[in-house]
Amino acid sequence: LSQRKGGSLFGSLWISGSSFLLFCVLWLITLPLWLIPPLAFIIPALLWGWLTYRVIAYDALSDYADKDELKAILKIHRWPLLTIGIITGMLGAAPTLLWLGGALWLVILPFMAAGSIWLYVLMFVFTGLWFEYYCLEALSKYRAGKLATIIIAERGTDAVDSDAASGNGANSGLSIGDEEPRRLM
Repeated sequence: LSQRKGGSLFGSLWISGSSFLLFCVLWLITLPLWLIPPLAFIIPALLWGWLTYRVIAYDALSDYADKDELKAILKIHRWPLLTIGIITGMLGAAPTLLWLGGALWLVILPFMAAGSIWLYVLMFVFTGLWFEYYCLEALSKYRAGKLATIIIAERGTDAVDSDAASGNGANSGLSIGDEEPRRLM
């Protein structure tokens, strides 16, 4: 993929800062709802997922997408990116589970601290890689679709119809009843 530098350091700081402030406000507003048992697990996962999605998805696309592509991909892929954010947000709580042992764990405190740090780094790297892979794949497909649209517009619908009739179209190697596609020479 070519780098089109649609994002900037200022844009990244703006997205991170504004998203974090909104996260804090939403966290304070929803705090009373945390007294209801199922919501105590759902609300933090949703909030952390939303924050993770906003910050990391922008950073993943900022170097490779132009401004229009960045906006379009973040809009088109909002729900899958939010899902990835929620999953990785819940996985980010895994190192905290090491500390649930109580006073007995004080004996092995250095090992617990090292294990927690290792798990936090692992989750952070995993989250970054997952978002980067997903966002760049989405950008690649977006550009391919946009290129196909431009080619079709340049050739016109008459050229596409004549190719389909003559067997030179995208499906010309297949016919109904073929068990294996024929190779085009």
